[in-house]
Parts: sequence; structure tokens; C-alpha cells
Amino acid sequence: MNAPLKNRASSFRTPDQGVLSLQLPAGWPEGSVPVSWWWHGADGVVRHGQVVQLAELPVELRAERVWVWTPAEETMLAQIVLPTRSRARIAQALPYALEDQLLGEPESLHFAYRPLGGGSLVVAVTARARLQAWVDAMKAAGLVPMGLCPATLALPWDGLGWSLTPDGSELIVRTGAWSGFTCELPRGAEVPEALAIALREARSGAKVPESLSFYNPPAAVALEHWSTDLQLPVHGLEGEFWAQTPDAAGFSLLQQEFSPADPLRQALRALRPAGVILLVWLVLGFGFNLGAWWHLKHVELAQRREMVELFKRSFPDAHTIVDPALQMARDLDALRSGGGRPVPGDFLPLLARAAPAIQSTAAVHLRSLSYSDSSLTFDLRVADYQTMETLRNALSARGLSAKVMDAASHHGIVDGRIRVKPGSSS
Repeated sequence: MNAPLKNRASSFRTPDQGVLSLQLPAGWPEGSVPVSWWWHGADGVVRHGQVVQLAELPVELRAERVWVWTPAEETMLAQIVLPTRSRARIAQALPYALEDQLLGEPESLHFAYRPLGGGSLVVAVTARARLQAWVDAMKAAGLVPMGLCPATLALPWDGLGWSLTPDGSELIVRTGAWSGFTCELPRGAEVPEALAIALREARSGAKVPESLSFYNPPAAVALEHWSTDLQLPVHGLEGEFWAQTPDAAGFSLLQQEFSPADPLRQALRALRPAGVILLVWLVLGFGFNLGAWWHLKHVELAQRREMVELFKRSFPDAHTIVDPALQMARDLDALRSGGGRPVPGDFLPLLARAAPAIQSTAAVHLRSLSYSDSSLTFDLRVADYQTMETLRNALSARGLSAKVMDAASHHGIVDGRIRVKPGSSS
């Protein structure tokens, strides 16, 4: 069992930097209980030791990445569901959602969480003063922790049973991927009452584990007695699972105001060249687009001045010029009409072009005809909608713009209206 756990731990080292992991004992940094440490070198070498004060750590290890297992009894794990993904709203809602489980005032507690999907969260609640004491003690020793994780999540978990291990006078129990608790470890062979109660609650909720894996059990623990008393197989195992780094657990207490600043600064430094390139690209792109717009605007103004001058020479009596192209077209039409020369939008030319199409389309009855704004409007009665579409296509084929304005069926006959203008239909 030892080898797979050690291999798993060493897989989390970086190729060019070592990783230092610490296991903090209960009550630390007060007292003289030693802190266990593991160092995973970039070359795969693993070193292990214990120190009473962090200042006693080898100097060369303090510059490495530091991950920390915190005392399991100092953190409560819980899972809740919140109908929001907003970090600010989650931070506000957590104290109220866990109010029945909290032992202290919400203001004195630190809430760290991880989304699990579907609005579900795993939440770790730790006394703010304890977390601050851990961080301050490590900084005083020249260590900048990258992550702190409750030791409950250090225990191996296979998804079928529960895992247990002693930690000083306490027993750590991991009951799920993100759940567990601690209870007092009896000095004799008796089963802890808290463990027995937890198993009874699990059985009532149909979540009973298949077995218990007891890692590094004390000599006084009678596993066979535990199996009989708990009516569950209890397996004794040996394993150095503490050697893995807490980032393998995928959870850290260092959130909100305790978030480490170094990773962010390192990420920003790594992205700085890309940011400079992006900024230069944006500036050049904006400058190019601005230059193109300025050139096109200059061309537009020059062409408009030319159009206005042409309009003034052609119609010297005009005083107000808003749209020279449109005004010139209208004035030319007016001149043609005034001189007896028909234009395409006049009544007779339009009717002359439209009439053959209407006459050639079968089952078309003309009800009325009106003319306005250089367009003819035909009120028609046809056999069906297909005939109306056939007529529209025939008008378009004669170089007219034909549009069906209205069509309604009554007793198998379609009454509709088609408007015709000079030009082809779109």
C-alpha cells in the first residue's frame, strides 16, 4: 500500500521546482508538538522529517512551493445547495445556510467553498483566528503557503467504504469525497461512540459503507472486536498518505482575504508579453481603421461637393439642397413631364407595361385601379394564391417592381392588391 501512495504524492511535483508539504498537529502553533514535513524534489527524491519550530526546517526547503494539511478537528465540512453562482451572494448566504451547524458567531468564522455542480457546494468552516495564526506562523518562518486543506481529505477514499486514521488523541474519519468528522480515539479496544452513532445514521439513510479502512491503527485497537461491534468489516492498513500534497485533494482554505497573492502576480507576469502584444495590435488596428475612415470621409465629402456643384449648374433656381441626387432625379422627371415627354413612372407608361401581363394571366378579374407617387395599385380577384404569384412574376418579367400588398381568400376566391412601380422586383 505504501508504494502507490508515494507515487501519487510525487506526481504532483513540478518539473523545475520541489514541493514541501506539512502536517500541522492539533493546537499548533502553540505547544511543542512536532510538525511533520515531506519534501518532493524535482528529481523525484522524497525527504521526510519533523520539527518543533518551522524555523528549524532546512533553509533550502523554504523557497519551495508549500502545501499544508491542517488539523481535521479545526474544520467542519458540510455540503449545501445554493441557487446562485455569484461569489458575493454565496459568501453572504453561507453563514445563514449553515446557521444550525455553527458553534461560533459567523463573524468569527472563515468559510471556504468549492462548487460541485448543480448549485451544490462543499463548505469548510474554520475559526478565523486559527487560520490567521497558521498563516502568520508560516510567514514568520519565511514560508508562503500555496494552499491549506483539512487533513480529513488526506485520507484515501475508494467511494465504497469509510477511511479512518489516528491523529494524536483524535480519530479522523472520512465518509465521502467531501465529508468526514473527528472523534476521540479510545485508549482501549472499545469502539468510539461517535463512530457507532454515525454508522447508525448512515444505515437509516441507506448510505451505509461496505467496510472501514483503518490506516495505521494503534496496537491497542482490536480490529476484530470493532468488526463485531459495528457489524462491518474493518481492515487494518499501513500507508504514508500524508506524503501527498494537499493540492491533490482539490480544496484550499485560502480564499477571500486569505487568498495567496503570489500565484496571481506570477500569472500576470507570465501574461504580460501577451498583453503588450495585444495592446499594440489594438492600437495599430484602431489607428488603421481611423485612417481608413478619415480617407473615406474625405472622399465622400469631395463627391458630395461635386454633386452639389453639378446640381447648381443644372438647376440654378434651386435654393435648398438636401439630397442632390434625389432632387436632380425628381427635377428631371418634372422637366420631362412638362415637355410632354413621358417618364417611366407616369400613369400611361406604367399601365402600358402592366396591362399585357394582366391580360395574359388567366382567371384575373380587375376590380379597380389607382395611381399615386409613380405607382399603380390594382385591386384584383383571382382564382387562388398561385394565380396571384403568377401575375406578380409576369409583371416582374416586364421590368416592373411588383409587390403583393394584400391577399385574402373568400369562398374559394382570392381578393388581392398588387402595387406596381418602375424597375425590377427584388
